[in-house]
Amino acid sequence: MLISIIVPVLNIEKYIERCLESILAGCSDSCEIILVTGVSSDNSNEICERYQMAFPNVRVLQQSGKGLSNARNCALDVAVGEYVSYVDGDDYVDSELFRSLLETLRADRDEVDLIATDFRRISAINGRIENIYQIGEQKSPQKGLDFLPYMLQKKQCFWNVWRFIYRRSFLEGHGIRFLENRLSEDIDYTTKVLLQSPRTLFLHCPFYYYCVGRGDSLMDRPTYKRLQDTVDILCNSINLSELSSFVYSQLLIGQYQFEYILNIAITKEVPSEDRKRAYQLFRDTMDVLNKGKDPFSHFVRKLLHVLPISLFAGALYRLKMCKRFAKRSVRKMKVGGNN
Repeated sequence: MLISIIVPVLNIEKYIERCLESILAGCSDSCEIILVTGVSSDNSNEICERYQMAFPNVRVLQQSGKGLSNARNCALDVAVGEYVSYVDGDDYVDSELFRSLLETLRADRDEVDLIATDFRRISAINGRIENIYQIGEQKSPQKGLDFLPYMLQKKQCFWNVWRFIYRRSFLEGHGIRFLENRLSEDIDYTTKVLLQSPRTLFLHCPFYYYCVGRGDSLMDRPTYKRLQDTVDILCNSINLSELSSFVYSQLLIGQYQFEYILNIAITKEVPSEDRKRAYQLFRDTMDVLNKGKDPFSHFVRKLLHVLPISLFAGALYRLKMCKRFAKRSVRKMKVGGNN
């Protein structure tokens, strides 16, 4: 079996069929699809059972606990594919590009522990597609971790697990699992993968459509719990990187520090009753910005010595809103120019 495709399922009856149809159209008999079901209040589980009856390479697994991480870990325990891919059930794939990706995987299967790809972000509100091309469509496939600095030069989010394909024996050999009962678990997972220096193939192939703006997604609701988990995991990832002999550990530290700084703005988005706790969270952890060699992070740490967290967060939040407004204005101008 070439690959096990792991799909957690919980209250996504509106999306799961689109997801499964896109995967099935792009994979062959050498793929298994593991649907990990929780206690859904809609018809998600019934839809999964129907697909299991209709397709021999689809199987349904009941997760042993709760949460996305538990679902993925349960599937890893029973997966038989040489490689593993994670697909969220409210997202979907480009079937042709996914098929092409698997063909590449077959050709390089003896030399690759990890494949990293570009992806597309699609709005559930208006269907607008944004290309997230950190590898780049003009780049030929790149083997080796020496390409990592190029991929990360824009300081964008890079750790989403659904943009990677993993060799299962690599994950098992290094004991890499998802943190359970935590949010932002992808950051921890990707950190642990990269610090083990996997043989990596960077491939443009933007097969994955990441859907945002549904409103009922965990990612759409800034909460203190999400902020706390994100900060804790970022701090832990920085500490792990600092202790690692990984050749690009300083690069990872700088990336995570930048994300830590961006998250200070979210203190203005959590419920008002949690705002003081959110400020205190950053007061208690800001020394993480002194780690590593990134000059910008060190500068922000010095700035936070003299500025109240609330003031810095407010300024950062306003910059964030201005950037969003500018992007929307540019899109409107482009649309108007095309009419």
